[in-house]
Amino acid sequence: MDSDVNTSAAPSSFPVKVRHLALLYLLLLFVFVPLNVLLGIMLEVKDAPAYRYDLTLYFCFYGLMGSGIALMLRKSNVCTSGLLKKPSRRDWLPALLLTGASFAFTITAIYGVFVPLSYFAPEFVQFWLLDSPGLIYFTADGGIPFWGNLFGFAVVVVIAPVVEELLFRGVLLHRWAYRYGTSTAVVCSSLIFGLLHSDPIGATVFGVLMCVIYLKSGSLWVAIICHGANNFVCWLWGAGDIAYFGVDYVYTLREFRSEWPWGVIAAVITFVLLAFYRKYPFAKHAFTWPNVAAINKS
Repeated sequence: MDSDVNTSAAPSSFPVKVRHLALLYLLLLFVFVPLNVLLGIMLEVKDAPAYRYDLTLYFCFYGLMGSGIALMLRKSNVCTSGLLKKPSRRDWLPALLLTGASFAFTITAIYGVFVPLSYFAPEFVQFWLLDSPGLIYFTADGGIPFWGNLFGFAVVVVIAPVVEELLFRGVLLHRWAYRYGTSTAVVCSSLIFGLLHSDPIGATVFGVLMCVIYLKSGSLWVAIICHGANNFVCWLWGAGDIAYFGVDYVYTLREFRSEWPWGVIAAVITFVLLAFYRKYPFAKHAFTWPNVAAINKS
């Protein structure tokens, strides 16, 4: 985080407790295990495309998680207008520069970690990285369903950023900053965010920078839009691969290893974008926590 952020400061209070989020997550697991089995049986009986399975689970998970978080905030009388206040125009450029730097660093981390690892654990890299499901859906006969990909786009670019930012930056960051201080909250919330993604190093750094964007701008909207922009580029990348190589293209481990120079190029881009960020900082230099303290009932 920047030196002008007072990491010793902390929000005066934040009533939503982490254990309530943990209970919500366990409840979702309790619901999703039988739903997972039931949905698989239904799709197999109806011979429905596999992507409908993924989309149904995504919509159910993010819908229930987002609704649960919103209910917690409402029941705790948290002032959500403090989270979602209008940002300054000057905050958008530095926020997007940090988002671009995070995206470039993620590419660097993927090549820097998984290329060397592929020589020691090729099966793991093939399974964990190369064979992971793409963001573009297609049918068994090679067709690209319009509605399926439209809904998939909505999940990736709109729904997931809103729910994840509300959870990790809107709730966890505030609660842990209140309990343990800002620096600890940034690190811990970002680590958890990173561990829930296939590229934990890049995702952890992304989480840290989303915390910085939120703390510096004072508005969760900026982090949500930047998160959505990052996911939009990922979606476009996947769509570009499908358009260029076709749906039957198989990305091999040998090709992945040969592309390691892209990691070096991405590292250079990361430093360039960070240099621009230092030249065009956020509008607010003296950080104060947004006022999201619980509103006393009259």
